Amino acid sequence: MYNIVVYKICMGALVMLKRKKSIAIFLAMVSAISISGIGTSIPVGAAELNDYIERNDCYVHEGKDSNGLTWEYFNNNNGTVTLLGTSDLSSTVEVPSELEGHKVTGLKSVVRLYRLSFDHGVDFDKAAKDGNVVTKVILPDSLEYIEDSFKSCKNLKKVNIPESVKYVKLYDWSQEWIKKYTNSDGLIIINNILIDGMNAKGKIKIPSNVVEIAESAFYRNYNGNSEITEVSIPSSVKKIGETAFCNCTSLKKVKISEGIQEIDDDAFGGCISLNDLEIPDNIDNISGTAFSGCTSLNTKPSYKGNGMLVDKFGGLYSGEDAEGDIVIPDNVKEIKNGAFADNTKITSITIPKSVKKIGRRAFSGCSNLKNVTLEEGLEFIGNEAFIYSGIKKIRIPRSIEDFGKDVFLGCSSLEDASNRDNGLIVNKNGVLCSGITAKGDVVIPNEVKEIQEYAFFGNNKIKSLSISGNTKIIRGKAFQDCTSLLKLTLEEGIESIESTAFFNCDKLAEVILPNSIKTIEDNAFGECSSLESVSYKDGLNVNKAFYGTPWDKTKINGGKKVITNDPAQTPVGRQYKNGKWYYYNMDRTSPKGWYFDVPYKSWYYVNNDGSLKTGWFYDNNYGSWFYLDGNGIMKTGWFYDNNYNSWFYLNEDGTMKTGWFYDNSYGHWYYLYSNGMMARSTYINGYYVDRSGAWVR
Repeated sequence: MYNIVVYKICMGALVMLKRKKSIAIFLAMVSAISISGIGTSIPVGAAELNDYIERNDCYVHEGKDSNGLTWEYFNNNNGTVTLLGTSDLSSTVEVPSELEGHKVTGLKSVVRLYRLSFDHGVDFDKAAKDGNVVTKVILPDSLEYIEDSFKSCKNLKKVNIPESVKYVKLYDWSQEWIKKYTNSDGLIIINNILIDGMNAKGKIKIPSNVVEIAESAFYRNYNGNSEITEVSIPSSVKKIGETAFCNCTSLKKVKISEGIQEIDDDAFGGCISLNDLEIPDNIDNISGTAFSGCTSLNTKPSYKGNGMLVDKFGGLYSGEDAEGDIVIPDNVKEIKNGAFADNTKITSITIPKSVKKIGRRAFSGCSNLKNVTLEEGLEFIGNEAFIYSGIKKIRIPRSIEDFGKDVFLGCSSLEDASNRDNGLIVNKNGVLCSGITAKGDVVIPNEVKEIQEYAFFGNNKIKSLSISGNTKIIRGKAFQDCTSLLKLTLEEGIESIESTAFFNCDKLAEVILPNSIKTIEDNAFGECSSLESVSYKDGLNVNKAFYGTPWDKTKINGGKKVITNDPAQTPVGRQYKNGKWYYYNMDRTSPKGWYFDVPYKSWYYVNNDGSLKTGWFYDNNYGSWFYLDGNGIMKTGWFYDNNYNSWFYLNEDGTMKTGWFYDNSYGHWYYLYSNGMMARSTYINGYYVDRSGAWVR
């Protein structure tokens, strides 16, 4: 299934994948990939492909250190650089503290991976073998972080970690040099930071020299350490990082001493056996999801006022026991991530002007929350803050500065969320943040300078749209999937339209770009299947801005658009004809079966006639169902199928998820039946899942 065809013209596409960070989902899909170049096929691991793409990004530079070694590096644009590796390898490699006048603060690899050769393929194997000569690495005092830096050095015996290093992330914990930093309990401690405890067992006492328990210290690859049963944390520890003990399912007792200052998101999330917790009352900063999913936990900190817990800096980090009509106290400055998540007992909430920030998923799943009053003074609303809540109407203060993504996703009762006319939310800096409740004919106010990413995403109620020339930039996905949009007016003054801004607006038939447009990115109007008329000034590079549209199948001839039926001029890639999508290689043939389109970062399944499969599809080779949307693109992640009135979850390789699984993004367990449908508002083996599908704590 996993086969990437890379042609010479695709180098820019590979660079684009890395630069837009969208390759990450694809990389997670694969444990082994084959890159097929011209005349060669080489097995490549996902991590190696990621490193390869990084090293072919146009922002990668080369420079020589004072010892004459040539290093690849990223310029961090703050006077510092991150090293990506060297080919000048010997038994001892000394990492420089400075390169071409820049301080070296980061190290992603000692061994440089080789660049792409289309005649000979990508020889990652050679890079790994070259790394085997390295037995000792000397690191400089300038270094601040290390990230999987030694994975190609299989024979590495000695590494000095300078005291300047405050962040260490590794993937290979078996190397000889790590033993120096491992204590008798199996805890790996570097510079007084506990970075890994996956080999620890039974009752654990954190040493008194530890000042921080790092992110995911006892959690790896979505699994926690299931062998530890008790943890005692001394007063020296100031911080417990995100997901540090996540899913440690046998952990029953935790004692946290005075001195702790911060406990991050999901630090103990999913510790289902935890029933004995000792925790100080005066913690400076504790996440509302720090103990999410701890279903056996009875010992809780004492609550202050109607089931709400507030830290000494005014952070409201838990309201899980709050009920009825809630008034947030005036001393609260911030409502933390997940503070009221899945609380189905609150019905209304009043948030005073003292509150400046509402965190991520703060009120997610509050299905009976109908009325929310926000006073002027609020500046920040995080991603998914009210997801799957019961809100009907909400007035957003004009003081708002930052407004997250998917704030009201799944709020089926929501009629109006706005601070301007017709369902628009504009922040104090002139950025249009949301228009998800806008309807009919939408006129963007003259005060708007920018339309935010995802602002109208999936709004199928707007019919026409007029954007004034005062708006300079339309961000990516701003109007994606606005499937009822019939008419678009773009006034002179607009300068930039980003990738997928109007993607899949499938009723839009005509686009007239103003002469003021300077840049329009790939797929800006991609897959607008009714788009047949496009006008723009001479000299504007539209490249693949209209990819997958009927207009994209035309060519310009003396200023006239001409439909080409010449087989020799059959466009390459995905093309729409006779009511179906087809895919063509550069030689005008079609691939067969699973195929990955590098420029557009999508998996397709190509039938024998070259057409793309759509809808649900059972692949006997993989023993699973897959879903391919109307454009032939394989779905991943959460997906709502209107035909079945149900949510499904598709793994990163596209296979359909069944049974219990923990979604790290939302911090909850979910159950999917054998047919893939998500269980909601029911009991599964004695465990209750609420209307959002989340296992109730």
